[in-house]
Amino acid sequence: MLKGNYRFIIRFLGFTLVLVGIYELMDYLNELNNWYRSDVFTYGSAIQTLAFLRLFDHFHMEYFDGVMKGFEIYLNETPLVSVVPECNGFLLMVLFLGFLYARETGLKNNFYFALAGIFLINGLNVLRIAGLTFVVLNDDSMFYKVKPIFNGVLYLVVFTLWYVHLRYYSVKEDKLDSPNQI
Repeated sequence: MLKGNYRFIIRFLGFTLVLVGIYELMDYLNELNNWYRSDVFTYGSAIQTLAFLRLFDHFHMEYFDGVMKGFEIYLNETPLVSVVPECNGFLLMVLFLGFLYARETGLKNNFYFALAGIFLINGLNVLRIAGLTFVVLNDDSMFYKVKPIFNGVLYLVVFTLWYVHLRYYSVKEDKLDSPNQI
């Protein structure tokens, strides 16, 4: 029988690798069958960001297919930012879920907390891309200076969610070792 830390690491890696494998398989099948222009998560991030940006002005989006596939967000025919698979927040969501499901917690608590966390991460990622669009719109030389700050805020939120989960939703160690546990 595996001890707690090894079990956690194996569950985390297993869950994370399965989800990333499914994502890569979907991407491979998409390339093979040409179902979508880009993966569905990148398209989702781009279209949600565009919907948010359209609250402020007449932004539009175009697909591009070069070294990378993705979507370019424009304002008045001026390209501002590209939304590529690395921008879609999928890997961050997978790591968040992997951490949650590697812990010994009740499925119901995990499900609702995970759902809320995924919506929060996705919403903040959309705001991150929109914020970077506004930065480029005002001063494109600031993009690479501000991008790590926007990313850092998103990572800080994920770490805070993990902390909240550990603090309030995890089963206590003494309850796991109880002989009366079913």
